[in-house]
Amino acid sequence: TDAFFTGALQLLAPFVDTLGLVLREPPLPVPPVRAAALWKVRHADDPGHRWFRERLAEALTARFDAIVAAYEAEPRG
Repeated sequence: TDAFFTGALQLLAPFVDTLGLVLREPPLPVPPVRAAALWKVRHADDPGHRWFRERLAEALTARFDAIVAAYEAEPRG
């Protein structure tokens, strides 16, 4: 097929083998995509809410880093 999709490596890497995807560098520079979380102002200083936000950020960062590392470690033909 001539179809293509642009997406984050962290999201696509787990599906490369399962879906038979071929990953290529984009022909043009692609600016980084920023992830964001939103919450009500009244929760900004809540210790429990702050704790949850920090754990969520740590977990997502660790997971994305692990996915990229595993993908980059795989031999490519």
